[in-house]
Amino acid sequence: MKKYFSVFVLLFLVGCASVKVPSYIQAEHPYKRTVYGTYEEVLSAVKDVLTEEGWAIAKETHPALYERNAVYSEDDKEHALIFTDSKQASRLIYSTFTHLNVYINRTQEGMELDVRYVKVIDLYLKKIHRYRNDAMVERLLNFVEQKLIIKK
Repeated sequence: MKKYFSVFVLLFLVGCASVKVPSYIQAEHPYKRTVYGTYEEVLSAVKDVLTEEGWAIAKETHPALYERNAVYSEDDKEHALIFTDSKQASRLIYSTFTHLNVYINRTQEGMELDVRYVKVIDLYLKKIHRYRNDAMVERLLNFVEQKLIIKK
């Protein structure tokens, strides 16, 4: 009887997990690419691609609020940091939470995109953070470049 009770409690708790995923992602493994276009064109293309790929934009702000870097000046308006909402997927014994940060930064070469990805795997006793998803991020960056080419 105790065996069945512990299995029942375990199954009951499987669906009752919540994980606090921070909106800001540290630069553990940033994906960077330089694209060409005006700030408004690049910002619009990034937002369109994120929306088309199913990422809801949670907030847009200036990167200087989160990173103290000589590149980001609060006076310069041609920088942006876009936060996406977390996507949650529940499995039998774990849940995953993924989200993105997209930095747009004007450089001398063009507009630099810096995409940061995090996936938190909640195993109830341990949380695993993954900062890489090469295929998904490359697909997003390629779509942004295609949108910019089409606009020209």
